[in-house]
Parts: sequence; C-alpha cells; structure tokens
Amino acid sequence: MYNILNAAYVGRVDANLQEFEPGEEVLFGVFSTSVSEGSDQPGRDSALCLYSMSYLNKRIQKGLQECFNGDGTQGLKFFSSDRFCGSTPYRPVSQDFCGTGDLQPIEARKQILGRDQLRDGGAGQLFTAVSAVTMGSDTVAIIGTQDGHIMKFLLQSSDDQGVEVNMWARKPYKDLDLSNSPVLSDMAFDADRKHMYAMTSHEVFKIAISSCEHYVDCSACALTHDPKNCGWCGFCSTQEECTEQGGTSTWQQDNCPPAIYGVTPLAGPLKGGTQVTITGDNLGQNVETANTHEVAVAGKPCNVIPELSEIYR
Repeated sequence: MYNILNAAYVGRVDANLQEFEPGEEVLFGVFSTSVSEGSDQPGRDSALCLYSMSYLNKRIQKGLQECFNGDGTQGLKFFSSDRFCGSTPYRPVSQDFCGTGDLQPIEARKQILGRDQLRDGGAGQLFTAVSAVTMGSDTVAIIGTQDGHIMKFLLQSSDDQGVEVNMWARKPYKDLDLSNSPVLSDMAFDADRKHMYAMTSHEVFKIAISSCEHYVDCSACALTHDPKNCGWCGFCSTQEECTEQGGTSTWQQDNCPPAIYGVTPLAGPLKGGTQVTITGDNLGQNVETANTHEVAVAGKPCNVIPELSEIYR
C-alpha cells in the first residue's frame, strides 16, 4: 500500500487518458510506501495516482455533510481539538459551501482508492515532486526523485493493457540526471509553458518541456515514445528540424543500426548448443518484436531466449 503522499499537482489531462474527460481537472499525486508499519517516513517504492477533482470535491462535500449530521468527530487533531460533530441539519453543504464563522475546520475522512498509473514503474524510486503537461492529445507526468532525477512519463489509460503498453507505461521516455540532491516539490512552468523550473536545496534548473536534443544516441531517440515525435537522422530531432539542420542520414523512427560491444564466450564446441551473450545497443526494441535483426554464428541462425535477455535495460 502506498500510504504516504510526497507531492501533488492539480492540472488537466487530454484524450489519451480515457478514464477522464479531455481537459478535465485532475489531482496528480506521488505516493510512497512507509519504511515500516506506523512510520511517517517514505521508503523507496513510489506510485503515481490520478484523481478527478470533481469527484474529490464531492467526497469532501459528503464528509462535511455527515459531520453536520452528527456523524463522527471533526478531526484535524494537529490543528485544534478533535470535537464530536454536532447535529446541525439546517446547514446543508452545497458545492460552493465555504463554512461559517462559528465553525472550526473539519476533516472529511473519506477513503479514496487509486491505481498506479506507472504500473510499478516507481519500484526502487522515491518520488519527491510531480507536475504534468499536455502535448497534443497526450498527457505527460514530470516527476522529480530523491536521487536528483527528472523523469518524464507518457501516461497510458488504465483501460489499456498488454505487455508492450505496460512496458511503456512504467518506463520514463526521458530521464534527466540533474543533481545528487533531492528534487524539491515546488516545480513551476514559465509563462508560455515551454520550460519548467526544478529546484534542489542549492540549485535551480530550467528544463525544456518538449525537446529531442536530450537524446544523444539513436536507440534512445528513435525508439522513445516522446510525444514530440522525435526521430534520428545523425542526431535526434523532429522530421522538420532534421530537414532544416541538414541531417546526415534519412530521418527514421522504426529502428537503428545495431552496435555490438562484446560477445561471450568467444569459442565453443563444434556440435553447437553453446549459450552466447551479445552485449550492445539497438538489438531490438523488445524480445518479442525484434524482427528487424537476425543473429547467426558461422552462418547458423541462433534463437533468442526471451527470459534471459535484458534488452529493456
């Protein structure tokens, strides 16, 4: 259970998240599991959950009305005394209810469950900041970490399932290593929302919201799900930027030429049957769909062993 809220942001989503209306106002929250039962210290497993603001407001409204009906206590022990709710039925709680002068603040204790939008993509990570932006019909979550990284996730609808969808849902399409210090929860956009400012305890970073130039190799560029629609033509760019800047090769997104760094073992018995490990880049987007390249040793085809391959890493 992710029981500690580390940071939150209210923003709008677009059509790719089918569980919400396009343009709907949503609360983005990054949660962590506590280090132990009863502890308020977050551990290194995190999740991103989204909640409709209209639904949250209705739940709060219902909790307030129940207190005015005499159900439970007013809560907020850290703020004031936790008094019993008094029955005051003449105070109906409407959508625009703002309280009255004789009332102390009331805690609306209504449990709301959420689903991890990253599908365990925050395992081993401590998320410390969150923001979001729409690009076309896509919704992008921008998340800061305890280790000083800024990660960008292209959010997938919770209704979408499948191996490939789950893989891209939990994998950031961009991971920027900013600092060794935690990213603080206060992240802000500039006036035209083309850049975002992220802070650590002693630095401020200005980060382009939509840019292909961060990808320094073909595999990171052409096979990403970056909503800016990046591709490779000797450098990472959009197709328009490639033409304008005179790319050294044809702009493409489908695949990249393989690069092999090592093969082990280098020898084996003539009868075959030796398990060979090839280390390199651009060896296929994933094991199941890596049909653009074939592996052969001495002209003999080899079979890829999916469960032993680590090409996602």
